[in-house]
Amino acid sequence: MGKTALVISGGGSKGAYAVGAINYMVGTLGLKFDIVIGTSTGSLIAPFVITDKIAELNNFYSHAGDFGLVEKKPVYQWRKAKSIYKTTGLRNKLKEFLNNQLFTSLTNSKNNMLICTVDFVTGKIVNFYTGPHLGISSEQYELKKLANRDTLVNAVHASADMPVLTPLLSIQGGLYADGGVKEILPIWPAIDMGATQIYAIILSSKEKQINPKAWKNKDKLSLITIALRTVGLLLDEIRQNDIHPALLHSKSSEYINKVARIEKGLAEMRTVLNNQHNIPKSDLDQLWSKYCKFPKIPSQFPSSDKVSIRIVQPEKKSDLPLGTLEFKNKQMVTMIKTGFEQAKTQLK
Repeated sequence: MGKTALVISGGGSKGAYAVGAINYMVGTLGLKFDIVIGTSTGSLIAPFVITDKIAELNNFYSHAGDFGLVEKKPVYQWRKAKSIYKTTGLRNKLKEFLNNQLFTSLTNSKNNMLICTVDFVTGKIVNFYTGPHLGISSEQYELKKLANRDTLVNAVHASADMPVLTPLLSIQGGLYADGGVKEILPIWPAIDMGATQIYAIILSSKEKQINPKAWKNKDKLSLITIALRTVGLLLDEIRQNDIHPALLHSKSSEYINKVARIEKGLAEMRTVLNNQHNIPKSDLDQLWSKYCKFPKIPSQFPSSDKVSIRIVQPEKKSDLPLGTLEFKNKQMVTMIKTGFEQAKTQLK
């Protein structure tokens, strides 16, 4: 039987929208996830979903503005600094919320959680995971099991650290960064693990227009504004590269299943024509070779299991009123409500 997976993209404060969508999926639809995969803010959400701590998840994102998660460094420090922002507040909150009790629950769970990061030196995607042994391998990414609570905190912290904006993180001798640098919506591990129902939350709006007036006066553009826009463009490209091949895989598996059903039906018809209507086998062979020959399925599609991908995504830019590193309680509560309502509409 196929597994059900939840995949959550990166997006910083926009994770509040994902929390609202999850409230609908879990609270209203009653969905249970065998696999939860997150990048960046999605990696912070994942442990709470796997351990059914939805109330705690809502509490965190509703009050994130009180925590001082990120703090911009003074301009005079930038020359020697390794990042524009420091994330001491985020680190402290991760230690508080990702405690030993939660790690034990993750370890004992029959379900898998994956935290997507990037090894900044090798450029390899590294998924840290909890739960049962995965039994899969891929040239596209590495898998590392989380051995203790401290490594969990480090992995989630690394997954949320965008190079230049926030500092890189050292884990077991390696240097790690935000998984969104290379894979902002990590769907492929879910497919590799046998998920046939995938719910993906994309934390960027379907509306792609930007206000040209905001960029008209080049003299007033700040370094941070330009850096954030650059990151946004890169992430848009990564996001498209993540989702389009996965959707193609879904459509391909649907096609393979349809071909298999047609072939089965034709085989049954052939048996009836031969046995009950006494049509010679040689005539049927000639008929089938001319009209009922199907192309061979390519080897890159070893499984005919149908993969369904359901996407929840903000409709408009105004649905995400905060910048990635802005944390304001009122707007985040609004995003939670918006995520709930739009999940209700989009998952009909």
